[in-house]
Formats: sequence, structure tokens, C-alpha cells
Amino acid sequence: MTYFTEVSDYKTYANENADFHFSYNANSGGGQSFLGGMFADENGTITSPTILDGFVGVFKYVFKDPNGQERSIILDDVKGKYEIKPRGIGSTSMKLGVGTKLESPSKLISALFMLPPTCAIKNPNNLDVSILSSNNYWLQSMWLKCVIHNTSKQVELIPIDFVYCGGNSKERQGNDRFFELDAQKRLVDIISLSQNAERLPNDLSQCIDFFSNIYLGKTSFDYNTCIKTTNKIMVLLAKNYPDKYAGIEDPLPFLMSLTNSTNQDKQYKPSVVTDSIPDTFRPYITAIRTKPFLLLAGISGTGKSRIVRELARACSGDYDSQKPQNFEMIQVKPNWHDSSDILGYVSRVSGTPVFVAGDFLKFVVKAWEYPEMPYFLCLDEMNLAPVEQYFAEFLSVFESRKLNDEHEITTDPILKPEFEKINAEDGTPILKPWYSNLIGELLSGCPADKHFALKMQFETVGISLPQNLIVVGTVNMDETTFSFSRKVLDRAMTIEMNTVDLRSGLDNKHESIGKISKNEIIADSVEGVDIYQNNKEVCDQVLDFLQKVNDVLEGSPFKIAYRTRNEFLIYVVNNLPYKKDKDGVELSDNQNIERSLDEVTCMKILPRIEGDEEKTSRVLDELEKVLKEQLAVFLGDGFDENKSISLKKIKEMKNRLKSGYTSFWS
Repeated sequence: MTYFTEVSDYKTYANENADFHFSYNANSGGGQSFLGGMFADENGTITSPTILDGFVGVFKYVFKDPNGQERSIILDDVKGKYEIKPRGIGSTSMKLGVGTKLESPSKLISALFMLPPTCAIKNPNNLDVSILSSNNYWLQSMWLKCVIHNTSKQVELIPIDFVYCGGNSKERQGNDRFFELDAQKRLVDIISLSQNAERLPNDLSQCIDFFSNIYLGKTSFDYNTCIKTTNKIMVLLAKNYPDKYAGIEDPLPFLMSLTNSTNQDKQYKPSVVTDSIPDTFRPYITAIRTKPFLLLAGISGTGKSRIVRELARACSGDYDSQKPQNFEMIQVKPNWHDSSDILGYVSRVSGTPVFVAGDFLKFVVKAWEYPEMPYFLCLDEMNLAPVEQYFAEFLSVFESRKLNDEHEITTDPILKPEFEKINAEDGTPILKPWYSNLIGELLSGCPADKHFALKMQFETVGISLPQNLIVVGTVNMDETTFSFSRKVLDRAMTIEMNTVDLRSGLDNKHESIGKISKNEIIADSVEGVDIYQNNKEVCDQVLDFLQKVNDVLEGSPFKIAYRTRNEFLIYVVNNLPYKKDKDGVELSDNQNIERSLDEVTCMKILPRIEGDEEKTSRVLDELEKVLKEQLAVFLGDGFDENKSISLKKIKEMKNRLKSGYTSFWS
């Protein structure tokens, strides 16, 4: 597969839809770019490019994304702002100033399209059929539309087509070959690769995401970073696939063959490298992929906060630091009854309103700045204060999670922009100074290549929860803490950590998680519909099980609805790739499903059940019976109820009921 078609000459073929012509001479004084032909100005008058004398030209590419939406990319990098000057006395052509601080349009536009220094059609070792090389091959010509901005003295140069020249040099004249680039298809395929990133190694998927984010307007074009990222892609492919990729040809056709994807292919497939993750950590990782809001409950000293820190280290690769950059611990205070201590507040002490950002908000912005890395926020002793009060905004916004057209999980803003007035000249809203200053403060350390896009995002739609943010609360239940409302429990995955082996960890320090990639821990589904069609047989088994459980809960306040249904489906499907038990023994499909259902029942059903004997006795008795029956469906005579964590928990809750009241919490 190639994105180039050989044509007979360097003349491009869209001139009937364009204004004037661009040509590039790589062999004249280090390379010059010329604008020629005639075009209609803003008054409809046919004129030559001489009218652009003294303007600054900036290239802009317009295309349609995989959903048919028109998008545009402005190549206004500092290296791509060209002063337009006369070519010479008596000439109606103009030239684009290419100086020491600028790169030729040939290199600038090729960088946008993820094209390498060498780009072969058939045989990567034969430069006669190469489109690009570092010295003798270039973007020869384009037809352009232009949009003139007289006020700013800037003109947008909008390419309609692209023809590359190859095979010619000063020493070898007469061997020109010309190739037209299908830029529209190329950009759509790169976006599709990003949407199917779980099928690529993590380093490669991050590089593809970088280009896709430029095309979708999530980040601005940066020439140097594009060049470096393309080079990194080629090096990674040559290193990982030396027998299939020669190292100098266009990487995109090979990347497409790796994923075997099309721009319509958005099937969900689990992407976990299960052999590298010990079973000890499997429930935590599967729970996070189901919903990135966990409650770790248990007695003090069982390692609840430590496991969050270890997960952060495994995702960042920073094993030596006490506090990796993708980890933050916030210690909850008993006097927290609103969000001011965690999200922030507007202070008017100095007379001028100033927003004092909380640690949670600062960490959310950091996660936005590094979307390729999972970021872990640990709320220590989370229930020392009423969670639904100090964490109200998070709980509401977290419920708005949805999968967008780019296959990314988005939320409503947790902090909305506030506007002061409307600009009388252009009708645009003006931000209140405190909000504008806050964005500047929060992005003060933001990487340069992400600053502009994030600033625009925060100022126009607000600060929402990034997909790579994982919130984990540690929970100790005693007389000094608050119980959880059903609003909190419904939104979280609950894992109990009360098992203590006093001999554990004495022979070696800790069991190592190993390296965890973004795709192994960040969710790519929110609702059951996101995974149902591609896992229908397993999902139907889960629904049959869940219906029997819900029949028992009928008539009680513990009955579950669609939110819990979705989490059951996602948890079981996300757990499918884990084929081994804690002893490394291979599990059958039925054993795997039974294990998943047992775990997620304990995480999502049992924490909801609490009350006196009248309220809970019947429910616990009937639930125990139906769980024994339904879990045994998968294992038959091989089912051992003594190994079931949910049945063990029900027995504990029934025993606690003898005192007149019971709950999930020890």
C-alpha cells in the first residue's frame, strides 16, 4: 500500500479548484519557493501574486476526518512563517523567504504528513524510485487557494494537491519522476491508527497519538517535534521488526498492516499483556480499567496507599523515586465539608478576586499535560470527612464520562470558565481575570508543545477530568470515620484488603508489578454497549447471572440498575485476557468468568447492603443461595464455595448481623 501515485510531470491536477501555483527548486541556492499564476482577490479581480508583496504567508491544510467533519491545520510554527517578496524585476512571480530560521515548505509540509527523509515506493534501497531523500528529492509543486487578511498582513496558503519529485540531481539531469500524494487518505489513516492504538506497542501508539492530536486540533503543529517523532517511529519499527521494515521507507503502510485496521474499525479488544502482571495485582488493574475510581478498604497497615504508589511507579517506570511524578497523595482532613480544600476557591482578601487552586485541581492539570502516562491520585483516609460533601463536584462530573467519536473518554468540566463581558468588536466573550490568571498559573510548567492547545481547551470549555486520571481512596472503618452513601458506592469499585500474612515479604521486599503500559490500565470503554457486540456470548452469560442476583434484591433498597450492569460487563470482559490463577495454573474460560463474577459481586453488590435484621436478613440468605447456584453453573462439580470471596463475605456479614446490624465494612 502506498499513498503516492506516479504522474507524468510536476504539474498538479487540481488547478481548476485553486488560485495559484507553488513550485520549489531544491537546487537553486539552497532551495527557493515560488508563487506564480493568477488568482481572484477578495474583490473578485484577477491579479497576480505581486499583490502579496510584504505579506507573511502561512500554510493551512483543510481535510475531512474519518467522521466526515471538515478540519483545518495551521502550520504557523516559527519555522513556517514566510515573508513574501518579489522574485525579480519584471517578474509576476513571488518568492517565499526561506532564511536561517525557516525551513522550506517542502520540509514543513512533509513533516506534517509524517513523511520520513527517505520514502520509497517499491524498493527502499533504490533511490531512483524514492520520493524523498535528505538531498535530492522534494515537494515539487502544489496548487493553492489563498485567504488574505489585510489587517494582519497575513495570507493563508491552502494546498489543494501535492506532487513530489524524485530521481534528479545536479549530476543526474533528465531522470525526474513525479508522485502525487493522497494527503486526505494519509491523515484519515493516521487518525484511525490512533483510534486502534491498543494494537500497537505503547511507544509507537504514543507517537501516532501525537500526530492524530495535531490533525484533530488537540495540539498545535510543531515542526521540530514532528520531525523527531517521525524519526522515532522509524527507529522503533526497524528495531522491533528488523525482518519486515528496512528502516528508510515510509512507515505508515507497515503500521497499517500491523493493525489491519480501517477508518471504520473501532472494535474493542482487550489489550493487556497478561504474562507480565502478577495475579496479586490483577483485580486492581481490572477494576481500574472498569472504572478509574477505587475504594481500598481494610485495617490499618495492610498496604493500601503503598499499592497505589507501586502502580504509579509501574506506569511511569520511575522505580527509584520516593514520589514518582504521576503520583499524588492528599490526606483528607476531618473538617472538610466542601470542595474548597481539594478543588480550590476564589479569594477576595486582597480586594481583587484570586482563585487559590487546590492540590486536586493542580494534579488534574498535570495529568492533562502528560496524557500518555496514567496519573494516580490517592485520597488517604478518604472517609475521615463526608465524601459526598468535599468531593461533590468530582462525583457529579465523574458520572458524565462518555466515549466520544475519537474513541476517547471525556467528561463535563469540573471547573467551568467564567466570562466577564462580550468583546464589542468581534462578539467574543472575555474571561474574568481570576480565571484567566488561574489558567496561566496552572499551565506555568506545561511542555511547550501542549501549552497552546490546553490553554485554548481550558479557556473555552473548562477543565474536565482527563482519561488518564485514576482516583483511589483508602478507607479505614472505625468510630472516627464516616460511612459511605450509596451515591459514592455506586460510582466506585470497592476492594477489601483485610487479609494479612505475617510471613509475607520477609524473604523478599515486595512482589514486583513490572512495567505497565498506558493501554494496560487506562479504560477504553464506559458503558456496556461499548463492548457488548464484540463479546456477546460472554456478556449474555454475565447478564443471566446478574438478573438472578437482581431478582433476589427486588423490593429492597439494594437493587442494582444500568450503572452496575455496565461495570459487571466491563470488568468480566477486561479480565478475559488473564488466563492464569495466583499459582500460575492455566484457567479455562468458565473458570475465568466465574472468578470475575465472584470478584465483581464482592466489589459492587455487597458494599450496598447494610442495615438491621429486618432489612438485610432475607436478602443475605437468598443472595447466598443464588450465588452458590449461579457460580456453580460455570464450574459444575468443580465449584468450591470455600474459595469464593463473595460467599465468604456474606457469611461474615450474616455473622455480624447477630449484633442487630450489619454492613460490608469490617
